[in-house]
Amino acid sequence: ESFYTQAVVPFISKNGFAWILPLHETTETFVAGCVFCVASNFLLIGSTKILSVLLTFTDLILGIPSRILSRFMLDRLASKPLFQLPKIQFEMFNSNSI
Repeated sequence: ESFYTQAVVPFISKNGFAWILPLHETTETFVAGCVFCVASNFLLIGSTKILSVLLTFTDLILGIPSRILSRFMLDRLASKPLFQLPKIQFEMFNSNSI
């Protein structure tokens, strides 16, 4: 609050709002706008990359266990056995060879 009353209010009362919305474009305002545009794009694109990486890891951390659990629960609802051993037939002797 003290910064606002000591610095911002006197600056605005002295310069008005022309420093925000200039009536004519100068080299300084053009360069400042370009720098602001590049910096804001860099920040926004960088933050969305971070956000997408975090969402991807969250999807992996939460998604894989939930898929395994849901498949397990659906198999239980369908009355499928936990493990189904393959049927192996041992025929050492053929009935025709004896």
